[in-house]
Formats: sequence, structure tokens, C-alpha cells
Amino acid sequence: MQGMKGKGKMKGGCKGHGKGMKGRGMHGMEEPTKEYAYVREVETGFDETVEKVKEELKKEGFGVLSEVRVDSLFKEKLGLEMEPYVILGGPATRTIQAS
Repeated sequence: MQGMKGKGKMKGGCKGHGKGMKGRGMHGMEEPTKEYAYVREVETGFDETVEKVKEELKKEGFGVLSEVRVDSLFKEKLGLEMEPYVILGGPATRTIQAS
């Protein structure tokens, strides 16, 4: 790379990181364009809906180990307002029990 000196200087003919690679990922590979979303409008409030989702996950054998309120973090850390947004994380408890 231009402007780099010493041990960190890139060598070789890798063109995947260079100019002219618009629309391509590392090493010139096409970036996958996967869209994934499941949208369903409900008449309950956000917090009530999150609790219902956690209950339903539990019924199906999934445990929720973490809950990240992204909207609260954005407000606290960046001073930004956004729609309510939560990330629920955890493994399938039935998989753990089967091990």
C-alpha cells in the first residue's frame, strides 16, 4: 500500500483490497446479498411483545442468556434516539441437555 513503510508494507499481487473493486469483498469475491427478516405486526406494546417472545422461546426449549437493549445503549452512549430495538441471545437448551 502506498504510504506504508517498514514491516507493515503489503507485498504480493492481491487485488482484492485495491481500487476498482466496487461491489466485491475481500480478494475480489462477490459479497453475498442475503436478506433475512421476519416481520409481523402485533397490537401489543414493544415490551409486552418481547416478554411474549421470550415465553414462547422457553416453551420451545430455547433459553435467553442475554438481552441487549440497543435503543437504550444508543441513547446512553451516543445520545441518539431510535425505535425500540432488542437483541435476545442464547443457545437452545435442549441441545445443551442432550450433550
